[in-house]
Formats: sequence, structure tokens, C-alpha cells
Amino acid sequence: MTDQSQQPHLTRPAYRLAGAALGVLLLACGLYVAFATDTDALSWLGVALLLAFGGNLLVSAWRGRASWISRIGPLP
Repeated sequence: MTDQSQQPHLTRPAYRLAGAALGVLLLACGLYVAFATDTDALSWLGVALLLAFGGNLLVSAWRGRASWISRIGPLP
């Protein structure tokens, strides 16, 4: 992985705020699915993914590093 000097956009406040907001949104969606719907095995898999990606976005925004979602590259 490249260091932060090659990715200066990761330390900008707007980028970090947007990442944190998306992380909170994913965490809220994961908690909603976990507690407000009938949950089966596939739902729990979705809850786990939403919570993992949301938590990783929050930690990445706090530390100013690339998140898992940002590492998948540009999508078409």
C-alpha cells in the first residue's frame, strides 16, 4: 500500500467528513436491519458487512487513511 504522502486527499477535512458521514449511515442501516426486521442467515450476513464497512469507514476517517471501500478502485 502506498504511504500517505502519495495520497494527500486522505487528510483533507472534507474527505474525512464525507467518509465519517457514510460510515455513520452504513452503521445506522446495519443496526436498523438487525433490530427492525425479521432476520435470517442472509440478513445477518448483510448486517455484518454493513457494520464492518461502516466501522472501517469511521476508523479510517479518524486516522486519515484509506478505507476498504476506497481500495476497490474506480468503478465503471
